[in-house]
Amino acid sequence: MQNQQDLAAKKAYLVTVHFMKFLERAMMLRDFSDLRNFSLSFDVHSDASRINTYGYLLRCVAKFKLDLYQ
Repeated sequence: MQNQQDLAAKKAYLVTVHFMKFLERAMMLRDFSDLRNFSLSFDVHSDASRINTYGYLLRCVAKFKLDLYQ
């Protein structure tokens, strides 16, 4: 039972990491000057340091909401 839980936790972590990498690539390639609202909510695991990148890349967004949980 514990092994299945470990595998599920690892899969969830990998999905989150892949999404974060996708998000970072999209933010670097996109001009956000016309973006009015941006909201993101996710479990940060051990990648909380990446959040600074999001704030920097989305600095011109009028309304920016970021919900982080662990």
